[in-house]
Order: sequence, then structure tokens, then C-alpha cells
Amino acid sequence: MATRVSGGPRGAMRGAVNTGQAFARLVIADGRIKFPTGGSGRAMEGVNGAAVKDIGSADGIVNSVGDLARQRLHQMSVMHVGGMINAQALGIADPGKYFADGLQALFDHANTLGLSQLEVMQLVCGKDTFGRANKLIPREERVRRILEAQLAGVSELQVHVPGYNYAAMYDAALLPAMLEFTYMFISRAGYEHGIRFELRQTHVLHSLPYLSGLKPIYQFRSPQILGNALAASSDALLPGLNFTVSTQLKALSTLDAIAGGGVRFTTSGGVITGVTGPNVLAQVVSDGLRARRRGFRVPDSQAALWTGVGAPPASTAHWHDLSTETLVIVDSSYLMNQVIELAGKAFAENPTLRFIDPMVHINVPLYRRAMIRDILGSSIERGGDELAQRGAVEAYLAARLPVLENYGNIELAKPHIVSAVGRPLSMRLIASHQTLLLGEFLENNGVVPVGAVDWIEL
Repeated sequence: MATRVSGGPRGAMRGAVNTGQAFARLVIADGRIKFPTGGSGRAMEGVNGAAVKDIGSADGIVNSVGDLARQRLHQMSVMHVGGMINAQALGIADPGKYFADGLQALFDHANTLGLSQLEVMQLVCGKDTFGRANKLIPREERVRRILEAQLAGVSELQVHVPGYNYAAMYDAALLPAMLEFTYMFISRAGYEHGIRFELRQTHVLHSLPYLSGLKPIYQFRSPQILGNALAASSDALLPGLNFTVSTQLKALSTLDAIAGGGVRFTTSGGVITGVTGPNVLAQVVSDGLRARRRGFRVPDSQAALWTGVGAPPASTAHWHDLSTETLVIVDSSYLMNQVIELAGKAFAENPTLRFIDPMVHINVPLYRRAMIRDILGSSIERGGDELAQRGAVEAYLAARLPVLENYGNIELAKPHIVSAVGRPLSMRLIASHQTLLLGEFLENNGVVPVGAVDWIEL
């Protein structure tokens, strides 16, 4: 279940866009986001002479978010799987200053990424459109979503990360993860799904002691397969004594996204332009192609970006070799919540049934129904033990991930992939509840000392 934000008269739907609202058409010019007459703000001449209203520069948006936090925080709540948390209960001193300063830190970080002013605004404030109808987001909606993203982030961490202090959310090293979380939360109107796991896991990984003395790089941005456009690749680069481990963090509703098919390349004139296939496998291969452009090396900090123009920096003595193996951590809790929620919905839709058959009574695609049957059986009893159901999900992951890992590694070893990437690739699949396995992997790869991961609650 995704974290949702609510507040005001719309209650639990506060995290979603009010589709009954008259949406204004956004126009972007001179690095300032504007929309036509019809909303709040002063009218001014915009692109092609159209009358628009200013929704502000970065400073204006920062100030508006701070003002909204001061005026409306007491009316807002954050929804979690366990229930609702009032925003004031998070104990944030001077929330207006806290969220305004935090948003300014995100702008400052985005300005170090070699982006244009327009790209910085879009990265921090989210996409200008949402939904299949490509409706454009007016100022009030955008400001509200930005604040809700910050609230969702701090509450996600404070609830799920043991000993977490909200002051750490805008730690300089963690800004890339918070920037990605904010962007995706705003763009998806609160349905952030896997990014909450990425944010939570980032803070857990950051708390580990690293043998190299370095800290991970999060949401590492590097040139795409072709061209010089920068985009996030690895969710985390974990520094080891001999090499750096690329890490992907995945919240999946089905394991078919890991290795449910083969990997293919899209080409133009004999040049590879993209990768298609199961989400996880395709991403591992795509990251490998992008790493080849850097000589399979990575810097020791996000600040040492290579923009993709020309050759990589001549002096890479401080760069580190990248491991051929990608670590993929799968969110156990997300899959558990999906399975239990779908079963509960089926019982609600069939109130007279004591037992349901997931293949008959759960209304999702066939492959997901089959997965639920494999986890909970073909006859699920109403009022079943949720703890036992969660245990069944953990057992399913423990049995299936090694099979999928083996299949995926057979695919990654195929000649067309090795030839394109320039070296063999492999992946290691670990569920987030498997802390002992994660610790063993990190210890064996010289990333953390023995016993460093034993205490983690993932």
C-alpha cells in the first residue's frame, strides 16, 4: 500500500489531485513557471503575448511551501499502512522554516547537477502534467503536493526507520534520494509506490559503517546509453574495499518484473539505442551499457559528475572499479501488503463467503492471481492469521528469488549481452527481510564489517 497524504475537506483523498478543479494551462518562460489568467497571482504577458499569472520563481515556491506549512499543517495527516498520523504529531519544531529550508536545500542540490534552470525547476517541482489526459498543474496544486511530499518523506522515515531523527532528512549526502522521492511523489499525485522503499532503504544504508571510510552515492546520475542527457541509474552505489557495488531497490507487485522474459536491444543504424525486457533485467543491462562509457568506474562522490561530453575525466585515480554484480533488494513489505490487501478486498466483495479462491474471486491479471494462489493457497479462509500470511509471503520470496536469480544470470551471460556491454554481468536478489543474507553479501564484498547489518529492520 502506498503512503498517502490527506488533509482538509477531502479527507483521505487529499493526496490525490482534485480532478474537479479547473486546471490552468502552464507556460514556462525565463525559468519561471506561469499559468494563464484564471487562478491566483498577478496577470502578466507570457509566451506569444498570452496573458498568464506568475506562480513564482524557486524563491517564490520555497516561501509558499513555508507559508502553507505554517498555516495548514495542523489540518494535515499522513496515511500509512498502520493508520493515520497527524502531521503535528511528527514533532517538527517551526515547520514553516523546516520545510522551506529543506526545499531550498533540494533546489541547491539540483543546481549542482549541470541542468538548465528550467530542468532544475521541473526536477524539484515535478512534472507539469499528470494523468493520461496530460492535465497541467496550477500553482496551488503544485505547492500543496510539494509540502505533502516532504511530509510523506519525513513520516515514512520517522515511522519505519528505528531511531530516525527528522533533522537528518535534508542531510547533504541524502538529498539525491529526497529529491527523487519528491519528484515522483508530486508527479504521481501521492501514489509513490516504490519510492517510499527507496527513501527508507537509503537512510538505512547510510547508517551502516563502511570499511572504505566512504559513504554511498544515492540516485547516481550518469549519461544515458546515447547522448549526454544525465539520468538516475543506480539507486545506490555502495563503496567496498576493492570495488563499488551498484544497487537497485525494488518494490514489486509481481516477481515477473524481475526476470519474466528475455532482454532485447533496440537499435538504429546498428547502434544500440535502448533495452527492453523484464524491468529488473533490462535495468541491469542498461546500467552496464552506461557504465561502459565510464570504463566501468564510478567517482567517490556525486559531485564528481561526468556530463557525457567528450571522454571521461583524464584523471580518474580517485574513481573506483564497478563490480560486475548488481545487488537488487526487493521490498518484502510491499508485496506482503499487496497480497493481504487484495485478499481482504475479495472478502469485502463476497461477504457471504467463508473461503475464497484467488483464481476466482480476486480481480487482478491472471499472473498475479496465480502468484497469490502460490503464496496463500487455493482456499483462503476469512479472518486468517495475518502473521501467518506474512510468513507465507516471506517463504515464497525465499524460495522464488534464487530461481529468478539463476534464470536472470543465465540471460545476462548470453553472448549478445556480454558483447554489447563489454564484460559479463550478474545480479544478486535479496528480499528486504533477509537481513542475514544482505549482511553476508556486503561482508563478502568488502563493503561493511562482519555483523554490521544484523540489527537492521528492513
